Amino acid sequence: MNHQQGRDFLFLQHKEREIKILLTGYVPLQVILKDYGIKLEIGQTWKLRLTGDKKLDLIPVSIITQPEGATIYIDGNNKGTVRTVQVAAGRHELRLEKQGHKTITENIDVSVQNIYFSYTLSQIDNAIVKINSIPDGASIIINGAEKGVTNRPVLLFPGKYRLKIAKSGYLEEQKEIEVTEGDANSFTFNLEENSGTLQLSIAPSDAKVLINRDDYSNRSTIKLAPEKYKIEISKAGYKDWTEVIEIELGKTLTKSYSLEARKGNLQFLVQPMGARVKLLQSGNTIQTWDGPKILKGLQAGDYTLEAEFTGYSKVSKKLTRAIIKQQTLSYNLRISLEQLNQAICHLFFLL
Repeated sequence: MNHQQGRDFLFLQHKEREIKILLTGYVPLQVILKDYGIKLEIGQTWKLRLTGDKKLDLIPVSIITQPEGATIYIDGNNKGTVRTVQVAAGRHELRLEKQGHKTITENIDVSVQNIYFSYTLSQIDNAIVKINSIPDGASIIINGAEKGVTNRPVLLFPGKYRLKIAKSGYLEEQKEIEVTEGDANSFTFNLEENSGTLQLSIAPSDAKVLINRDDYSNRSTIKLAPEKYKIEISKAGYKDWTEVIEIELGKTLTKSYSLEARKGNLQFLVQPMGARVKLLQSGNTIQTWDGPKILKGLQAGDYTLEAEFTGYSKVSKKLTRAIIKQQTLSYNLRISLEQLNQAICHLFFLL
């Protein structure tokens, strides 16, 4: 403040909202800047003239409450928790609110002779509030503070509140609620899933499915939050498949995948030429033949080869997958005492 004869210069920060003027023998004057159309901006200068020879448009009114700190509303306008407000002469609606106390609403007549108003607010008890959600277990956030989870009662003073319901995998619900005295304070929310649906069709059906490295094998319908995902599909004996997909809120994405089998050629020679040969996989016979054989386009995997011939001991050999290069196998069939011939079996598996 810079005092000069007949005037004072006030240097204010832009966030200031009111000025109180005091003079011995006079009622304090509370100047609410916005009531005079003053909005402080950097570098601006405003002039406010105080005079006693003109009729005042606004009258300083003192409103005293017990307990202190009640919020004052004049004609629906929030005046804050001040004790003095600037009001035009005439009738106005006054409302006093304080958490934990009953709201007072009445009309007041303001004049130069009638500027003092005093009120005592009655204390009230908490009300039982039931906040339910489908599904339950959602977080209850009231005026920014955690208040437990849904489908359990909470205690609140009557009044208006900003309520938010939040649960992982679901869209948040927000609304203003009003709590009243009594037992009728019940609010229910049907939460909407924050997800889309991925519908999968995969051949072979027992292929391994990874979505962002999480295993979703053996599932055809999958709920996912809206975003992009990397899907990886694999199975022994088949070529892997990788793709980036995008899930949209409330929509169903249908994807079909058919893995391409890895194939190779089987070249088989046997002595004696008339030996009976059987190729099996998981105990099931794939093919049978006599003597030498060339199989083209045989799907990679685990197999068992069996060869037998009258008078010779049966030969069985397991062939494992994951052999990309040429593999050569030899078999010596054990002959009976009546036979002197030696049989040799050669296997080539080319992928």
